[in-house]
Amino acid sequence: MDEKSQPFAALTRKLQLHSPLTSGDITRLHNLECSQSYHVRGEEIVPQGRYLDDIYVIEKGWACRSTILLDGTLCILGFLLPGDTSDINNALISKTDHSIRAVTNVEAVRVNYGELKEVLRSSPSITRAFSRAKMAIEASQRALLIGIAHLPATTRLAHFLCEMTYRIHGVADSEPERRSVPLTQIELGSALGMSNVHVNRVMRTLREKNLVAVGPANITVVDWEGLARFSDFSSDYMDIHYSTEALPRNGKPLNSRPKLGETMPT
Repeated sequence: MDEKSQPFAALTRKLQLHSPLTSGDITRLHNLECSQSYHVRGEEIVPQGRYLDDIYVIEKGWACRSTILLDGTLCILGFLLPGDTSDINNALISKTDHSIRAVTNVEAVRVNYGELKEVLRSSPSITRAFSRAKMAIEASQRALLIGIAHLPATTRLAHFLCEMTYRIHGVADSEPERRSVPLTQIELGSALGMSNVHVNRVMRTLREKNLVAVGPANITVVDWEGLARFSDFSSDYMDIHYSTEALPRNGKPLNSRPKLGETMPT
């Protein structure tokens, strides 16, 4: 079976960004019993308030963590990209405090919490990779809080686009996917604490600077280096959680990432 068609292929690629995995580790992951599910854009994958004893892994597409405010407003709390999972410790609580919904068409893999825990107990390297991946997401959430509290809206949105394309780069299957942020302006506003009018104004500024191209429910980063300079983006807060010993893929380290002063690697 081709590596890309294996269950947990995206998860394996992501974990290898954070810690080297042996062939035995990869076999353990691929041998997990699982069921696949397919979700259309806007569909709830995990409803809020549900007890969850399974782990969902995003294999293809983008999803978001969200909650509904008292006035009915959808509040997006973060995004799940290929290789990301629902919280692996959800089985320890009586119900989820947020929902997970598809923001594109999504292919997900569902695995039993207990079986995954057995794999984690049997492999320190897999446990380390999950832990470092969680720390990277937490660092991303802190950066977002800083952006909402302290950065001008234009810088905030540009920084967010840099981060999303930086995160997707290590797990994407193609170059267009590495430069694409498949979100609507409404979703961007919900995630960044901005009105639709404000998002539209900022996107116009970024387009006029030839940094991005905007299509229906999609933003393409045209000039990543320029966007990074414009937003003063530094990946250090995520890089410290990536492995410098990741196994090579296509002749390059798995953790190869775009840096300021160089273009996005292919």
